[in-house]
Amino acid sequence: MKPVKLVMSAFGPFAEEVTIDFTKLSDSGLYLVTGDTGAGKTTIFDAISYGLYGTPSGEFRDGKMFRSKYAKKQTKTFVELTFVSQGKQYVVHRIPEYVRLKDRGEGETTQKAEAFLTYPDDRQPVTKINEVDKAIKEIVGLDQKQFSQIAMLAQGEFRKMLMAPTEEKQKIFRDIFATEHYEKLQRQLSVKNSKMREEYTNRKNNIVHDIASLECDEDFARIEELEQFKTNGQLVGKEEFKSLMDCLMADDQKVLDEYAADVKSMEGLLEQLNTRIGVANERQKSVGELHQVEDQLEKLKIDLADAKKRLLKAEDEGQAVEGLNAEAVRIEMKLEDYEKFSVLKKDIREKECVVLDIEKQQVARQEELKKCEENEKRWKGIIESNKDADKQMVLMEQKLTAVKERKLEMENLMKDYALGRQMETAYKQKMNIYEQISADYEETSKRYARREKLFFDAQAGILAEKLEMDKPCPVCGSLQHPCPAIKVAEVATREQLDEEKAHLETVRNRCQDVSLELAQKKEQMEQHKNKCVEKVKKLFDVEDMNNEDLDVEHNCLMTQIVECENEFEKWKEAKKEYDEASVKLPEVSDRIKILTVEFQRIEKEKVACQAELEQLLQQLKSIRAGIQFDSIELAKEEINKLRKKASGLMDEQKKATLALQEMQRLISVQEG
Repeated sequence: MKPVKLVMSAFGPFAEEVTIDFTKLSDSGLYLVTGDTGAGKTTIFDAISYGLYGTPSGEFRDGKMFRSKYAKKQTKTFVELTFVSQGKQYVVHRIPEYVRLKDRGEGETTQKAEAFLTYPDDRQPVTKINEVDKAIKEIVGLDQKQFSQIAMLAQGEFRKMLMAPTEEKQKIFRDIFATEHYEKLQRQLSVKNSKMREEYTNRKNNIVHDIASLECDEDFARIEELEQFKTNGQLVGKEEFKSLMDCLMADDQKVLDEYAADVKSMEGLLEQLNTRIGVANERQKSVGELHQVEDQLEKLKIDLADAKKRLLKAEDEGQAVEGLNAEAVRIEMKLEDYEKFSVLKKDIREKECVVLDIEKQQVARQEELKKCEENEKRWKGIIESNKDADKQMVLMEQKLTAVKERKLEMENLMKDYALGRQMETAYKQKMNIYEQISADYEETSKRYARREKLFFDAQAGILAEKLEMDKPCPVCGSLQHPCPAIKVAEVATREQLDEEKAHLETVRNRCQDVSLELAQKKEQMEQHKNKCVEKVKKLFDVEDMNNEDLDVEHNCLMTQIVECENEFEKWKEAKKEYDEASVKLPEVSDRIKILTVEFQRIEKEKVACQAELEQLLQQLKSIRAGIQFDSIELAKEEINKLRKKASGLMDEQKKATLALQEMQRLISVQEG
């Protein structure tokens, strides 16, 4: 970055607009800025740093203090820097925050900080402070801290750059020379190297683990060499290990071939044994069949005896078939009564359900009626107790408004008291400054008077030194010189005396300015105090009140506000309850009348249903006395059981006869 032109207006010690054209300086690039202390040398660097970054060059100066105290009120404060970076020219314009005259009307206002950056091409200017700061950092390649460390070192801060940590220096130089991508590549290569090392280590450990698990026969020719490899574990890339593995695999293949020949020989022997086992099984089968026939014959004889017993039993049970059929016919004749019984039971259940439903309705109506009566009583009580809620709510709202207005007035008074304390503090500070300046003026005035007297005394001594007897004095004309003045050895020169007089005049003017400011502050403080007294008298009808009393009154008002708000909310809720009760009470009263009529109707319906139910129960009892079972289904089930049992007895008799005949035939066949 190379500065081209710097414009400062009402900035630091410069009361008017000042322009520094760096192009008029030599092209050597080395300049010397000289001047007395306070002449504004550092301000030039502050202006360059402020123009670029919005902050001064040193860390002991604040950007809000840049407004020149010597500038006229109508003079605007700004810094405009034209600079070149990478062959392109940019213009940045910044305005610090300061108090200025209003554009319209009277009084003062605060000028907010602003920033503008103009590009050398067709791009639109940047007008926001944050965006200007970001753009400057991209153009220059440095932020404010780095710029102040390497490009513009403020007084006394060069040592900080030299003593900065290595990491901070590396970051600065990395930003300057744009070496971030090399650092990124270095990090990527480092990560890749770590991953490859980890993969190499894992594969090596796996190989060593696999080698350690190798086994061989005790008669293996190179068993000692294998054990040595397993112990050392350093096998990767060794031809000896590859040769050992080939030998071990060849030995294993030889053993596998021997096992294959043994398996083939065993398969031939197994086939011969299977053939011999088949012949033996055929012979054994014939002998077994003979024994089996003998066993079957004995079993048939036993089954024949059982079949004879079953036949006799079936013939005895067959005599009960007629009785079973007769019982089934008797039950069938009563099926019509069972149907009537079933219908009556169904009617009774339905009627009981009706009675139960009526009783439920009756209970529900009773409960609802009781609840409605309770609600009616409650709504009436709410209406009676809250009938004045609307009026009370209005009164509380008015009281709350009045208390809040008084609180607002008191808070404004407290702010005025705080402002008065600030004004008093500022007045005392200004008084201390005035006393210091006044004392300085008195001391300077006395010193100047002494030095002036010495100067004139010295002039008399110089004249006396040149006096001659009988010659007139150039001052009084006397020819006699009885007591000539003595020449002073060391006195101030006329130039020094004039400089000290000018300094005395400066101190006197400063003393007058501070005295004027002090009088203004005192007048403002008195006016403000009178204003506070008027407010106190208006609010509390007293002449004065201290801060502690104000705090007590303020706390009391806060308590009153809370109490009024709570009371207002209470009456507001009461008004809500009153409105709700006014709507609900007629509804509940109407509902009570309806429920009373409904309850009477349900009671009559219940009595009628209970009478019908009693009649049905009498009919059911009469029919139940003439039937055997509780339902027609059970009766039909019993009929089916009787007939099935009769049919089963007949089938059993037939089966027993056939089984006896079959047993006799089989025995004849076996014996034949």
